[in-house]
Amino acid sequence: MSRTLGRLVAVSVLLAGIAVAAPAVADTAPPAGQPATVTADPLSTWQADGIVWSLARAGDTIVAGGNFNNLRPPGAAPGGSGQQAHKNLAALNIATGAPTSFHHTVTGTTYTSTSNPGAECESVGTNRWLCEAVFGVGASPDGNVVYFGGDFTAVDGQSRSRFAGVNLSTGALEPISAAVPYARWRSAPTALASSSAATSIISTAAPKTPSAR
Repeated sequence: MSRTLGRLVAVSVLLAGIAVAAPAVADTAPPAGQPATVTADPLSTWQADGIVWSLARAGDTIVAGGNFNNLRPPGAAPGGSGQQAHKNLAALNIATGAPTSFHHTVTGTTYTSTSNPGAECESVGTNRWLCEAVFGVGASPDGNVVYFGGDFTAVDGQSRSRFAGVNLSTGALEPISAAVPYARWRSAPTALASSSAATSIISTAAPKTPSAR
């Protein structure tokens, strides 16, 4: 399932009993005063081919973190013309909605477990799981650095244990070596006191349920 970066459309379906019901139709023309919940209109925003878990604004840039591999332009089919590779992290211009030159690849480690070790871990074989999603994104107070946390173990091939930062002006990774404790690896990081204070994360959202590995 994919979620757009600029719009969330929720569809709720209720099935009750086994009574024969009227044919289902899209709610494109609801009664007066009620919003349409489904529309055939094409979306006007770029879309991810997975889930976007968190968004953060830094100046005229919106940084998105989640579990996805690509972004595609409005109206494009998956894998179609204009699709861009963005691995779990992307930045978009707030005025145009289009991806910026910001490009960093966030990857994880394959674990052995008889059960799924956590939300958004992907099965890659018998008892093998790949966990690499970004669950939280936050900007520094001056907007120069974006921090992100999740299940990943590397950014652009450099070791980063579930927490990392990128300078938006230079594109360089922040020199963070601290490993985020497992109990907080799914918390949403926000602005830190400074780029050197990366040994702790301030949570603005309830952490997702962690699991031992």
